[in-house]
Amino acid sequence: MLTFLLSSETSKSKSVRRPLNTSCLSSNKTFVIAGCPIKDLLEFILSEATRYSEIPYLMALSFIINQERKYIPTHNIIQNKLKSYSEDTGYYTEVLLESDNVDIKAVTLSGEWHYFELKTSAPRQCIREALGQILEYAHYPFDNRAKKLYIVGCYELSENEVKYMNLLRAIYNIPIWYRWFNNATNCLSEDY
Repeated sequence: MLTFLLSSETSKSKSVRRPLNTSCLSSNKTFVIAGCPIKDLLEFILSEATRYSEIPYLMALSFIINQERKYIPTHNIIQNKLKSYSEDTGYYTEVLLESDNVDIKAVTLSGEWHYFELKTSAPRQCIREALGQILEYAHYPFDNRAKKLYIVGCYELSENEVKYMNLLRAIYNIPIWYRWFNNATNCLSEDY
């Protein structure tokens, strides 16, 4: 028996588990568990599940195969894809993963450092969770290590969230932007 459970956010920031509605999976794709490498199956499940808005703010995917719990670390998967994407753009000469606690640090062609802090929750919560963290990474104890700071989420910003990011930059004059990584297309949005 194969059972899928999603861990997602509620409005009170509590993690809840609910069965995955398998009707959202593409009907034209069939996997035979015994003949399919589990990594391929899990990549498929993650990419298909995140394409549907009925599964809000996918934090992690856990599943049970023959009563053994498995876990897909969404953050790590997207972090590795973002690193690959950043390397492939040609805009960065060096891309570091988990260096000095920063999810991704990258050096531009002109020698500027950009820091990326990835969060997998709702956009406003991403901003709340990442803002202090990325500021500390860039400036504590008394330094200016990064020219640009990016909060990277998994979801597009609403109009109000775009206005909020603009307001933060205007009021506090900090070089902080939000970008969202599209897991289905492996692309990073423009700066917001």
